[in-house]
Amino acid sequence: MAGKPTPLSPEALDSALNALLAEYPTAFAAAINADGVFVPMPASVPLRGQHVLQARSVLDLVVSEDRKRVISTWERARETGGATAQVRLALDPGRPAVIHYVDARAHHGVYVVVVVGVDAAALRSLPEIGPKPPRMARVRKNEVAVFLEVDEATTKILGWTAADMVGIRSLDLIHPEDQDRALESWMQMLSEPRIVQPPVRLRHRRSDGSWTWFEVTNHNLLADPDCGYVLAEMIDISDEMAAQEALLDRVRLFAALAEFGAAMNAIREPEHLVMALIDAVSAVVPADTVVIIMLDRGDGRYRVRAVRGLAPGAVGAIIEPGDGHTGRAISERAVILTEPHPRAQSNAALRDYLVHETTWAVGVPLINEDVVLGVISVGRFETDATFTPAELEVFGLIGSHAALALANVYLVEEVSALAIHDGLTGLYNRRHFDAEFDHMISRFKRRAPAGNLAAIMFDLDHFGDFNRQHGHLAGDAVLRLFAGVLHERLRSADLVARYGGEEFIVILEDSALPDVVRVAEEVRRGLEARTVPGADGTPLHATVSAGCALIDPANPTRESLIGGADVALFMAKRAGRNQVVAV
Repeated sequence: MAGKPTPLSPEALDSALNALLAEYPTAFAAAINADGVFVPMPASVPLRGQHVLQARSVLDLVVSEDRKRVISTWERARETGGATAQVRLALDPGRPAVIHYVDARAHHGVYVVVVVGVDAAALRSLPEIGPKPPRMARVRKNEVAVFLEVDEATTKILGWTAADMVGIRSLDLIHPEDQDRALESWMQMLSEPRIVQPPVRLRHRRSDGSWTWFEVTNHNLLADPDCGYVLAEMIDISDEMAAQEALLDRVRLFAALAEFGAAMNAIREPEHLVMALIDAVSAVVPADTVVIIMLDRGDGRYRVRAVRGLAPGAVGAIIEPGDGHTGRAISERAVILTEPHPRAQSNAALRDYLVHETTWAVGVPLINEDVVLGVISVGRFETDATFTPAELEVFGLIGSHAALALANVYLVEEVSALAIHDGLTGLYNRRHFDAEFDHMISRFKRRAPAGNLAAIMFDLDHFGDFNRQHGHLAGDAVLRLFAGVLHERLRSADLVARYGGEEFIVILEDSALPDVVRVAEEVRRGLEARTVPGADGTPLHATVSAGCALIDPANPTRESLIGGADVALFMAKRAGRNQVVAV
């Protein structure tokens, strides 16, 4: 096993530093203390034109993925005196750079880092970053919590001068929501002078109006003749509290996401799902606008199905792939975030319905089995109302949940449709017809004598002979053709079904017998005028006979009405077929 690396001698390190600076006069350099923090460059370091970096540490310069490499390289340099690594700079990640650490403490009192192989403009564009502010501070207060003395660290953290603070009560700087907790801790400290009280976390107002979290430990030294004050030791925990708040936000987001998924999975109708999406998305991520866009499976276009925060006229608008953040979500198949932008740069179909000139917007594609089923668009009007990284992460999960829920709804819809439709013609099957017909009979009885109910029974002429002569494929084509004729001519309120084999039945409400006969005749002529191709491409004709009947108010039953239509159909066939008869 390899042993611990041997440290280089101070002379070897000094020679290495001089050679490095001589070889790379256009490089960048920085002096570093033993904690890895940048400090002023000593005048003794023989720079040859190198630009001195202004930052807190090398970690501020590199992309987050390379920070572990920087740390391990720094540790090697502390062990051996020198180490090198290739990294990517945050301001120019596409161009690799090399960092060289050299322990120059023997001659210059610092470590030196040299950054080589990077565009000079990139590092010169780094913001000037001053020394890291202190985290620990001390103040002295009297028995009523008036500041008597504040140290320099307190003024640096809060931004107030000592003159601003001395003479005022500390409570005046504490956040209103934290004042009760501060008073309770203070009174407990006064009542138990010999007991060190647990620290209390309080927000203190900075000079710029923002807030700093301090963990405050008050020491009661009022009875001490050499002191006569309360010593407050304060630790700046703002970063910790911000991280904790971010974690809580993340927990809240993912809890809301779990509820979102459960709500989506419980819905089985597309229309209900669309409206539920509006509510569920708003519950997960606060937003001023929510737009739900769905793929129209009829024509393949994307249409706005529901909106919140936009004028209702936006519903029905067609979204073109690639246009605006919603269109880009479709074409790029990815979550698209756009920063505040003029209304003119918004999606063409939606810009007239926006009430604000600029907006943050996110487009979330709903993708299932490589098909974009729709898009959820979420917007915020305030320019400072950015979406957090956690929210952007959740958007992708929202899209996955919603896409799966939508696919499940479509699947349930398709399975339900298969259960009530004839697989060949797409018309209702006999089972569904029977159930719906019973409802129509009941409705007629409730409305009698005001209502009416009629039936048309169709039967394709010589269909068995047609199948034997031209084959079942041609016969199936005739069945589908006739179903199409029925779809075209009959109303959506009419009950149309394949009754069995080549028989079809139609039930019409509130239609007089002459109207029923006219409809049947139009259907008969519609089929007569059309053809289907035979096996050799020859056009083949088919005809149909029809029988029409009205329900008997004195005997309003299924058997009576269908029996009447069946008798009329028998008469049409006996009369030569390809005709309509009414009884």
